[in-house]
Parts: sequence; structure tokens; C-alpha cells
Amino acid sequence: FVASMNLTKILMVIPATTSSVLFVSLGWALAHDRADLVRKYIEEAGRFAMITLVPLCVLLAVDAEPVMQLLYGDAYAGSGSVLAVLAVAFAAVALLDIYFFVLLARGHSTRAVWVALALIPVLWATNHGLIARDGATGAAWAAALVLGAGALVQAWLVWKEFRFLLAGR
Repeated sequence: FVASMNLTKILMVIPATTSSVLFVSLGWALAHDRADLVRKYIEEAGRFAMITLVPLCVLLAVDAEPVMQLLYGDAYAGSGSVLAVLAVAFAAVALLDIYFFVLLARGHSTRAVWVALALIPVLWATNHGLIARDGATGAAWAAALVLGAGALVQAWLVWKEFRFLLAGR
């Protein structure tokens, strides 16, 4: 589990590079009533996350076992299932983070923080049930399910506020 988690932390580079720039840019655009830029920044942040996260998650899901053996050796054979699910969990964290900062820039810090705080007991309960049943894979599934739900709630709050998230190209 720890080895898989260390590898999937690479996915955290997406929110680390996106959220701070998004927050400042979005704050400026909102302060200057630039709806065109608000839309552009939100859509481009989401698009950037999706075009980087989806291929990485697919790659890690398809080749999780060989990746783990390549990086950590044969002793980690069988841990690919944990890696595949944790990749989805960390992708959800990236989206959760991006939409969290959108809400912060809009001045809805209470909503954003309450969603994050609400995830804590849900994650604890889900971990409690799934770890007892499935061990490390259960922990990965708990994280993916709860963080994915949190990302969906934050995305819904952003959509409710702005009426857009992503635009097709």
C-alpha cells in the first residue's frame, strides 16, 4: 500500500501546479468582472487535469502490476490492484483541489471547507468497513470512492455557482 501510495503521489503535481495559479488568476478575473476569463480559467484548469489524469490513470490501471515490479521488484508482485485504485483516488484529489480553490476564489470558503470536513468521517467509516473486508485494496477503494464523491460535490457546487465546468473542444 505504501509503495503504491508513494507512486501515485506523483499525480499531486497537477493540483500543486494548477490550483495556486488558478486561485490568483480567478480572483483577479472575478474582482474585475471578467466573466470571459472566469469561464476560461475554470474550463482550462479542469481540461488540463483531465488530459493529464485520465491517461495516467488508464496507464496505471492497465500496467499496474508490471509498473510495481519494475519500480520495487518482485517482492511487490500482487500490489498492482492497489496502485490502480489509488491512481483514481489521487486523480479525485486533484479535481477536488481544483474545484476547492475555485470556490475559495469566489468567496465560498465555508462551502468548500464543509465539503472537505464532511469527507473525514465518511472516509473513516468507509475505511473501517473496507479495510476489515479487503485490507489494503479496501483502503484504496475507500479513498477512491470518498474522494471521488467529494470531487463530484465540489464540481457540482462550482457548476451551481457558474453554470459551467468543462467545454468540449
